[in-house]
Amino acid sequence: EAVPVYDYYIESAVKRFGIKSPEGKRKITVEVAPIIGRITNQVIKAHYVKRLASVLKVGEEAVIKEVDKAEFPAVRQARKAEAQKEKDRPERLLEYALALVLQVEEEVGRLVRLVDEKAFDEGAVKKVIARLKRWMKTRKKFKVNKFVESLPEELVGAVDQAYLTDLGELSKNSDKLTDELTKILKELKKQKVKEKMKQLSEEIRLAEKENKNKKLKKLQEEFVEVSKGFKL
Repeated sequence: EAVPVYDYYIESAVKRFGIKSPEGKRKITVEVAPIIGRITNQVIKAHYVKRLASVLKVGEEAVIKEVDKAEFPAVRQARKAEAQKEKDRPERLLEYALALVLQVEEEVGRLVRLVDEKAFDEGAVKKVIARLKRWMKTRKKFKVNKFVESLPEELVGAVDQAYLTDLGELSKNSDKLTDELTKILKELKKQKVKEKMKQLSEEIRLAEKENKNKKLKKLQEEFVEVSKGFKL
């Protein structure tokens, strides 16, 4: 009778090594964990983690740790790359926003007024935007060379990077440039909201665990209020 391939791997290992001894369970895990680690569909993967845990009569957490350790190098690398990509995304958005503001000199004064740097993470881009706002208050026209001369050396690199960013046709169309900047600013604000919600979720979990009901209610109310940022 046909048996799904992953069930076959588990059953085959059980027949050969047995589950009556710790050594048998270890051998089954060594053989089957890399195979489960290869499953890309997370629902199916979770199913077979649970299945193997049930067969071995151990907790799912133990199996998950072994699967994670046994994942093929390419799978591990892809997962790390995806995590790093997600981590780097806010920084890339900030750099792109600065490029949109700076590259068209006649638009700089108008575009920088659209930016609320308070929504930016601390760093070079936030400092450049704040300085640019102050600089433009006393000038009618933007001249990048003059502006760069006014910056401390540690901020010049951020401006250089902004000018190296290819904006394509956006630099030739004022309306599209404005629309793109507005979209990126909204995305940055959502990123900040997401980070805050993640922080509050952890605080809520701890408050529930410690039965701090008054604090829990306050955190839940704050979470609801912060989450409205996703509707913007």
